[in-house]
Amino acid sequence: MVEYVESVASTNWQQLQYVTLQTSSQFVFDTTALNRTNRFCRAVELPD
Repeated sequence: MVEYVESVASTNWQQLQYVTLQTSSQFVFDTTALNRTNRFCRAVELPD
């Protein structure tokens, strides 16, 4: 899962999208961030 926050100081991460990796690295595009000045993302591994 990819999550985001608008501020580095925030601890309220929001879900952006679920991703199933096809390779060891993968691009993810955040089309909802077009009018945002800042957005920080992280990948979170979900349990099986």
